[in-house]
Amino acid sequence: MSEIYDLSDRYVERYAALDPVAATLEGLTGHDDEMTDFSPDGYEERNEHDVATLKALERAAVENDRDRIAGNVLLAFSAPLLWISTRGLQAEPPSAIPSAVGMTDWRLLRRSRALALILLVTVICNLCYFAFLPLVPVIAKHLNAGAVMAGVIGATAGIVQLVITAVLVVRPVRRPLNAYTFGVALCLCCLAILAYTPVLTVALLTLGVAGIGQALFGSTQATLPVAAVAPHERAAALGLLSTTIGVALPTGMVVLGVTSSLLGAQPAMLMSALFGLAALAATVLGNSGRAIGVGGEGDSIAAQPELG
Repeated sequence: MSEIYDLSDRYVERYAALDPVAATLEGLTGHDDEMTDFSPDGYEERNEHDVATLKALERAAVENDRDRIAGNVLLAFSAPLLWISTRGLQAEPPSAIPSAVGMTDWRLLRRSRALALILLVTVICNLCYFAFLPLVPVIAKHLNAGAVMAGVIGATAGIVQLVITAVLVVRPVRRPLNAYTFGVALCLCCLAILAYTPVLTVALLTLGVAGIGQALFGSTQATLPVAAVAPHERAAALGLLSTTIGVALPTGMVVLGVTSSLLGAQPAMLMSALFGLAALAATVLGNSGRAIGVGGEGDSIAAQPELG
């Protein structure tokens, strides 16, 4: 194996270890029981991995045309995304961070209505949609699909998400909160269709559309909490996001597993999708009369009014 091929393999392996949620959604196995670190340290570690890979790519020897193509592919995906995603980051000087003594992380939910809404939508998506991933083999069996096609079923949404996310990095959405919520609604609708469709082609198309919803959800997931709070509260907001995912996702898997054992996988998936859509509709309608801005075009990212 050439040096560039070896570098590419090591990049994917380390990428999967640092971001197991994304890796699982993209069809990489072996990390489905792990959770991505969404804290600032986690983002920093992933950025360091990208930088180190690009530096190693510069030093790698090109032995033939296959190496040249492999190197260009690795560079095409790593360098632009790294540059675009980090060029706007500004480090806050230590003196600019005020004391937060007497305020716990969870009190941010009272200070920022936008953050509370973002976390609630995050709970709905992880509890009611992403929890279906362990049932992919059951879906494949229902569609009379073999082992290879089961892998395709599991990877379809993740592949589409990867492509759409790359586009959204270059052309961000103008209304991130609306895109975030619409992405969840799209995923839940697709889950309801996937639950009972008997046609493999329809299932794959449905998962492809769900991948678009996952991209809208995932591409704004980390930026929305940061835009919803004051600069010195951003680390705490990301910590709340990570905690929310860590609690909601396994809880949803357990609930869906128990429901599937009692009613069957198809009714359980349909119930999960319908419950999620109802909860999302209630959330949106409950906040329809309130001005909540999180940095979209024309929105304000000033401190949000207190709840209550």
